Amino acid sequence: MLAWDWKLICATLIGINLMIFIQKAQNKNFQNIVLNWYKFFNSPKGKLTLAIIIGCFGILESYVTLSVLSDIENHWLASELIFQNLGVFIILTILILQIFDSSEKKQNNQYKELVSELTEVNPLKRLIAVHNISHLLKKKQLNVNQEEEILEYFKVILNQEKEVVIRQNILKSLC
Repeated sequence: MLAWDWKLICATLIGINLMIFIQKAQNKNFQNIVLNWYKFFNSPKGKLTLAIIIGCFGILESYVTLSVLSDIENHWLASELIFQNLGVFIILTILILQIFDSSEKKQNNQYKELVSELTEVNPLKRLIAVHNISHLLKKKQLNVNQEEEILEYFKVILNQEKEVVIRQNILKSLC
């Protein structure tokens, strides 16, 4: 069967593996995965990696395009293939940027909501907010600026807080 149509078999195997990957990715906490990738691609190593990946894709796409142009006699068909590949690349880029952007917005909204709950009148809501923020700090789900802000907020709240349980939890988070 490999001698018959190896391209079809390779495409089928790639499609099956992509389906399995997407299914397993949905079972895990997908937002944490996206957030980790977002943090990686915003680091200097991530930016270099992204530049290399896009450069390699550009080289591969250019090679395929030039090969098609030189081998196909119908230039309309070749130009259609070029524009189709360019369109697919642009759409994929927009979708990936949209995923990262929506993930970051959701994380920022969650962060702002938790910070606003630190000033609640109800001590139980403040305690829950401190627990949730401490959990985010332990899992390293906040960026560096947010971590610094939280530590500053905790120091200020520690001096003003009258509830012993909340003060103890804040001290645990600060240590």
